[in-house]
Amino acid sequence: MTNLAHRTILLTGAGRANGIGQATIRALLAAGADRVVATVRAPGQLATLQGEHPGRIDEVVIDLTNATAIAALPAQTGPIHVLINNAGVFTADTALGEGEGEAMWAVNYLAPKRLVRAYASSLAQGAVVNVNSVAGLINFPICAVYSDTKAALHSLTVAQRRELHSQGTQVLGVYPGPIETDMAKGVPFPTTAPAVVAEAIVAALQENTLEVFPDPMAQQIAAAVIQDRQALERSFWPAAATA
Repeated sequence: MTNLAHRTILLTGAGRANGIGQATIRALLAAGADRVVATVRAPGQLATLQGEHPGRIDEVVIDLTNATAIAALPAQTGPIHVLINNAGVFTADTALGEGEGEAMWAVNYLAPKRLVRAYASSLAQGAVVNVNSVAGLINFPICAVYSDTKAALHSLTVAQRRELHSQGTQVLGVYPGPIETDMAKGVPFPTTAPAVVAEAIVAALQENTLEVFPDPMAQQIAAAVIQDRQALERSFWPAAATA
């Protein structure tokens, strides 16, 4: 169990007013966190939230594809107790297409790896939260390479959980379905409000949960993966060509 009261939390990917990041900041502060350090890509993206919670939100502008900038971040923020890797990039690259999703690999996989490494010592008796996706459990046809990066993040989460266990760090994987954000515009599936994910993250931290599936689609996919992963995979196949 991770006690959020009087804690300092670093959350990445907080730039969008309608995103999971800002919804999670609100939920963390409501749960008693002292201070949230939140990363954005451009200055001023947290001005409204900072006005609502004076002195409790620090905005940090950083390029999460830059390994040097990530390595220098702890000196800028000071020690933290909880790290929430929420930043994500989505493009529709396919397995056979020429696009290799370099930005997705950098933000969706390498940034969480580098951030946990940079902050590992200060996370003893604290927590890491990796905001993943149900696409990390099964490869979706509309986002094949994105699914690849999220599957890698899932495996990384398992490894971080094992390697940080001895210092008492809770490592939480969060696997939402499509969320009502800019990233999910045009996705042909039902969407869920970001606040639902935010509240699930806070509850899971307080209950020492390992994995969270916060919405109906996530729960359905997770159950199908457990029951019969191959059948679920085949359900996404297109009809076979006929002569």
